[in-house]
Amino acid sequence: MKWQTRRFVDLPSTQSWLKQHAAELPEGTCIYARQQSAGQGRQTRTWHSAAGGLYFSFLLKPASLLPELPWALWWACLQTLEKNSGLTFQLKAPNDILWQKHKLAGMLVDSQIQGLEPQYYICGVGFNLNQIQIDISEQSACSLWQITKKIWSLESFLVSFQDHFAANYQLLTNSTAFERSLLLALGERKVQISYNKTNEILFKEYWHEYRAKR
Repeated sequence: MKWQTRRFVDLPSTQSWLKQHAAELPEGTCIYARQQSAGQGRQTRTWHSAAGGLYFSFLLKPASLLPELPWALWWACLQTLEKNSGLTFQLKAPNDILWQKHKLAGMLVDSQIQGLEPQYYICGVGFNLNQIQIDISEQSACSLWQITKKIWSLESFLVSFQDHFAANYQLLTNSTAFERSLLLALGERKVQISYNKTNEILFKEYWHEYRAKR
């Protein structure tokens, strides 16, 4: 994966910007904004994007469909948070990472598919890192600063994520290798199915339920 990162001080949405320019940009283009005025979440929800967080979207143009791409993205976000902080976080299905029920990171995948061939995938990621105060009315959230009282380098965090995702993306070319590596890393971890922490299952059970539905 060859990354080409473009940095902005402010954008309405990195996801929307990349959608507008996806046709002419190469795979690995990453759009990063220090804050967003109209950040996107799943199912048309907004993502509160104040200065201090890390907000970016990146472009993939694989030769074939990648149904496991969201899992590779989710995994890379968890790896980045845990390797940098030394802490253990909770997985909240289908695309959030929590600290004691508080949302710390989220991600989404948009795609353009023609027949059985992908034109592109656009992956959007938001990490709450250095915000001192977070006020999100839709759900409880927190930042890594609130947990650790440490200021984190946004650039270093972005590079760390890119390294983790690139490794996972390479595994996706071999679905068997990806599944084996994913389950080895996360199989015995618990996944919250809702914000009620009592509603949890093992990741390997969650994964097998997903595979059974495919």
